[in-house]
Amino acid sequence: VLVVTFRASAPSATATQRHINQPATTFTLPAEQAGVRLPVPATFAPATGKPTLLVFFYTLCTHCLLQMQSTHAVAAGFPELQTIYIDSPSELPPLPDLMMRRLGIADPVLLDAGGHVAARYGIAYYPSMVLIDGRGMVRAIWTSETDAATLHNGIAQALAANGTGNG
Repeated sequence: VLVVTFRASAPSATATQRHINQPATTFTLPAEQAGVRLPVPATFAPATGKPTLLVFFYTLCTHCLLQMQSTHAVAAGFPELQTIYIDSPSELPPLPDLMMRRLGIADPVLLDAGGHVAARYGIAYYPSMVLIDGRGMVRAIWTSETDAATLHNGIAQALAANGTGNG
């Protein structure tokens, strides 16, 4: 019921693409790591000079598992890229952590209860990845399953255009 309600109220795919070449938004979310809620929420502030890939997933999404594994492998090829994993709409610990452990990803997970941060980026479907350059501008958004070559090429092009990539 939660997924159906969320999808019915979610923005369209066209709304997602409208965010490209627009400033990214600052947000603060609670985080968990190793199944434990971290004592201090995590804040993402764009325009820090470091390009960032936001990876929105939902633990009940069957397509997210393989996409997150592929995205993690691609992102590892870009040492200048910061990757942030966001469970949206979030579940209670330890579900996101169990998924991350299964994938061998040790990064903390940000918990977007209610999907409010996802909605700011027009995210309607999972998985979705949002690439933000070091100046804080959204450069690319990939929705649903995206093959590794497309993701790699898109990240490399966006970072090269910003003068930060080595891809």
